[in-house]
Amino acid sequence: MNCLIDQGNTKTKIYFIEEEKIVQSYAFFNEEEQNIQLVLQSSVFKQGIYSSSSSIPDFIKEEQFLILTKDTPIPINLNYHTPETLGTDRIALAVGANYLFPNRSSLILSAGTCITIDLIDKEGVFQGGIITLGLDMRRKALHNQTANLPLIEQQKPTHIPLVGKTTLESMESGVFNGALNEISATIERFKAIYHDLTVIITGGDAYLFEFHLKNEIFAQQNLQAIGLNRILLYNAD
Repeated sequence: MNCLIDQGNTKTKIYFIEEEKIVQSYAFFNEEEQNIQLVLQSSVFKQGIYSSSSSIPDFIKEEQFLILTKDTPIPINLNYHTPETLGTDRIALAVGANYLFPNRSSLILSAGTCITIDLIDKEGVFQGGIITLGLDMRRKALHNQTANLPLIEQQKPTHIPLVGKTTLESMESGVFNGALNEISATIERFKAIYHDLTVIITGGDAYLFEFHLKNEIFAQQNLQAIGLNRILLYNAD
């Protein structure tokens, strides 16, 4: 059994995979280190991989885990001018997309703390992409950068009006529909260039956008886990 750990900006996700199937998964806020340690101490696994957007905690032992860095061998090529700044989450997502859709160009939309939109072409080359504000960052920016606008909470996508009749509704519409329109227009621009394009959506806020995006969008919530497992297996060979 393999152990995959993805530490993002907000949460740490742990996956246990056996024969390429996820048999158990956990999600904790990053500050819940004690719970993360308890899961690892109570689990038996053959090998593991650790991906982090920040510093690596002391309890992650290098003898147990492959630490994913810019120097880790991966089964795709990178055409990125600053690989030392490329997030390991984006690398894992690209590997996962290339594994699920080989010999096709894939556009990977990850909706989390940030929204990233990345391209891996049909030759298996990561070409880079876009980083923009996630929904929560947009809400906080409206509140923090103004004197009177409140901090709004996330709403279900079916409850968000296009035309706001109150200040709260107007903010909700601006946050969600602004991001949705940005994503939709970006997808169309990529499709005009890459005619074989597969669009994959993942991340914690993916379900909000799924409701409004076109049917040809492929949702894969475990895309990063798939990519991490492929990198782990690639380095085990």
